[in-house]
Amino acid sequence: ERLNDALLEINRTGLTILIVEQDVLTAFEIARHAFVIETGRVSMSGTTEVLGNDPRIRKAYMGL
Repeated sequence: ERLNDALLEINRTGLTILIVEQDVLTAFEIARHAFVIETGRVSMSGTTEVLGNDPRIRKAYMGL
């Protein structure tokens, strides 16, 4: 949680940060835009809002 807070604070300064995170919910708390990589290729990308509402993402990565 402290790391997330620090990353958000850095990002608020305008600096872009690349985060590689397996936990989608954690990544979506920090990011505004995300890439889904499957078998070494980008399979989807978009805002975290759009991806978070996509039924494929919700089922495969969020257990919903």
